[in-house]
Amino acid sequence: AVEERQSIMLSNRPIVYLGDLSYVVYLVHWPVVIMWKSYWDLHELPVKDILYCLLITFLISTLIHHTLEQFFITASTTVAAIFVGLLYLSMVAAIFLHLPEHLNKSVEIKAPIDDKAIVDAIKWNEHESHISYFNKRPFKECENDPEGAKMRDGYSTQWAYECIWKPKRNATATIDILIVGNSISHRASKILYPILRDNEDIRMMRLFAHSACKPIEGICPPFFAAMMKLVERMKPDITFLIYDDSKRLREPITDIANDKPVQDFVDFLKPLTTHSKYVVLDEFYPHASTGAGVAASMYKRLLRNQTIDDLKGLYEPFVTSYSYYFRRLDTLPAHYPNLIRHNTSGPLCAEQPGWCWWYNRRNLHSYFTDNLHLTADGLERERESYEAIVDHVLEKVKKAKQSEQAVTHTKKATVTSQKGAIVDQKKVATVANKKSATVPSKKAATVSNKKGSTVPDKEAATVTQTSKAATVTV
Repeated sequence: AVEERQSIMLSNRPIVYLGDLSYVVYLVHWPVVIMWKSYWDLHELPVKDILYCLLITFLISTLIHHTLEQFFITASTTVAAIFVGLLYLSMVAAIFLHLPEHLNKSVEIKAPIDDKAIVDAIKWNEHESHISYFNKRPFKECENDPEGAKMRDGYSTQWAYECIWKPKRNATATIDILIVGNSISHRASKILYPILRDNEDIRMMRLFAHSACKPIEGICPPFFAAMMKLVERMKPDITFLIYDDSKRLREPITDIANDKPVQDFVDFLKPLTTHSKYVVLDEFYPHASTGAGVAASMYKRLLRNQTIDDLKGLYEPFVTSYSYYFRRLDTLPAHYPNLIRHNTSGPLCAEQPGWCWWYNRRNLHSYFTDNLHLTADGLERERESYEAIVDHVLEKVKKAKQSEQAVTHTKKATVTSQKGAIVDQKKVATVANKKSATVPSKKAATVSNKKGSTVPDKEAATVTQTSKAATVTV
């Protein structure tokens, strides 16, 4: 009976046909899904789009089954090898010649868009979507830093992530700033530079970062070791610690008093807070969630005249998912009073209550190059917040320096006073010595004069004895 049922199934032509198609369906379905999501810029496929993808997959699979697959079944191995080789060569050539990029630009040029603002926004977002944007230093005034490399014992990370800016006009400036972290700090230095550029108190701003490195995650130990050497030897007035996300700091908390992630983070911060007057810790901000990145999504949607109103996220889910992280940060001031937290999520979620927009709704510029790194417009959203935190911490540094100067002045005055007292004592001692030396001289002169008077020898002897007796009495 079992054999009969198997025989019926294997002889059922629709079932056998689906079996013949199955491997082609397996090969075709994923490219169809990727292309569909890319074209419509979807992060997740709704049910309607899933049905469309299934239909397209079966149509393409049927076509391939009756053409290419049948051809290769009957063709020789040599013919199949030549065909596959040519296919791979074509793919490699397309990649090296940047044909997909040129194709996108040709479509962009031919797009029937009359609105100049839209055209400008398309070009701007297309430019911001390139990852090569991070292959250069944050600003041209940030130059090579051999002094910093020496303080790190020669350790070097990435050329674009380590440099120094020294204003040439500030001969009397005294405040040194250090920016450390990963690629997020590289981006942040782009907005910190124009904020600090005209400040006469800034002597230098140094950047030392490494892409994808995060504290207490068990990665990049050589980088963090070099970073601690740099902080210890530079002794900056202000250290900015800027990076993105932390799995360990977001873990659920069972006992905050004995929480291992907190203890590890406190240990990590100790050298920074010890050797810096103040440490500014940038808090995490909400990330976007698009398939190709916000800038690329903006570019494609504007080019195809698709809606962009969904490119935003709710603020409350961010607060909820990062609640353990913020709770751990609340414990840090008890360990380090000179640590200052900087809220970076507020400015990105301030345009509409409860929402965090991922693009500038006035000029249609993305706030993110991908889903994480801020564009120029995204950094502008943070400018006011950075200006406030910079003013706040600079005021604290100035007061600290004034207190140090007052202490130094007091110490100098004390030393000077002590030296003056010692000099006065020496003068008094000298005068006393001179006086004590003068009295015997006068007495000796008196005796000598008496000795020189014309008297008989006996009388002279008597006078001499009398003088000696008088001298002893005195």
